Amino acid sequence: FVRILEGLTSRNLRGEFNIAGPEGIDRWNFGRRIAAVMGLDPNIIRRVGSDEFPSLARRPADTTFDTDKVSSLGLKPTPLDESIELSVQQMEALA
Repeated sequence: FVRILEGLTSRNLRGEFNIAGPEGIDRWNFGRRIAAVMGLDPNIIRRVGSDEFPSLARRPADTTFDTDKVSSLGLKPTPLDESIELSVQQMEALA
C-alpha cells in the first residue's frame, strides 16, 4: 500500500485511485484466509448473510475495486496472502 502511494506521489499524480489486489474475494473467504494465516481452523468462520448485520446504509454484495488505473501505471499491490501475513505479523509484534 505504502509502496503504491509513494509511486503515485513521486509522479505527482492526483485523483482517485483504487488500491487493492487484483484478486476479488468475498468476506467469508477473506475471513477464512485470515484464520488460516493465524494458524486457526478456517472452518470456524461461519457464512452468514448481510441481513444478519443491520446497517443504516445498504451495502452491495460485490465490493471489488477496479484497479486498472493503478495497474496501468505499473504499480502492483502486494498479493492478498502476503498482505494478510504482514498484517498478522504486525499485530503480533504489537501484542
